Amino acid sequence: MPPAFVASIPARHSCAAPAALTAPRRPAAAPRRGAVRVVAAVEKQTQTKTETKTFSKRLNEAMWDFFQGSRERKWAPDRRPEGERGPFDIATSTLSWGRYPTEFTDRPEPETAWQPAEGDVSTVGNVTVVLTESDLRAAADEGVLAMIDRAAATCELPIDEEERTTTGRELAELVFAKYDYYFDCTILQSTAMPSRQVHFNIYGAYLGSRIFGYTESQYIQKMDGLAAQLNAWDQAWFVKKFLRAPVYPRRGLPSRPKSDTAVTLRLNTSPTWKYLPAEAVDAWFTYN
Repeated sequence: MPPAFVASIPARHSCAAPAALTAPRRPAAAPRRGAVRVVAAVEKQTQTKTETKTFSKRLNEAMWDFFQGSRERKWAPDRRPEGERGPFDIATSTLSWGRYPTEFTDRPEPETAWQPAEGDVSTVGNVTVVLTESDLRAAADEGVLAMIDRAAATCELPIDEEERTTTGRELAELVFAKYDYYFDCTILQSTAMPSRQVHFNIYGAYLGSRIFGYTESQYIQKMDGLAAQLNAWDQAWFVKKFLRAPVYPRRGLPSRPKSDTAVTLRLNTSPTWKYLPAEAVDAWFTYN
């Protein structure tokens, strides 16, 4: 081919390799400044939201700790083992939680020793007491009057001996049947009044809540201790009678336990409490 003809061929028909194959590749173009700014703004906004949530959570925890947590650590410390401080699992519970009736809540009203007969005669166990005006005048002797007073006090005692005792599990189920929660309970005394007052208190903390410091086994064990003491004082029947009664407010107190207010049953109001030796009461508050 003549040289003049070769020189006249356009470059696109030449046999040389394309420039795209021989020239080095250019690096990828950097993102535009506007896109970079948008991405940075989104990341900053996400980080700000995360920091705000963390700060709010820490603030709420600090406020709760200031107003409630320190008091709870002092008066109601968490006694649960480290491995059992997670969420409460009702499925593994041995308590009823209202899922089925129990032997403690389906019992009829227990019969008492007060059996009115004809006229003014009342039977107390195997003793018949005639409370007429002439008999009271004739019974001027203090011993006879004391006997009559004691007989009248024991009239409210259940005839069934089992009704005069209780267990921790029964107390727990009766508390749940009345209030729909397994509330914490204890026995306290108050010496601020002229005479000592002994209370069976039901608090607002309940089994399964975040602030409750007992496992189920620890809770039942605590209730067993209360039941044993009530049995020793022969006051279990009085507490069970209260737990089976309808819910209603008394003496200006709430009808149900709250976080800051307990429902209180004064054991001193039991008709048989005054016959309990003071030493038996002192022993409980000496070792508890």
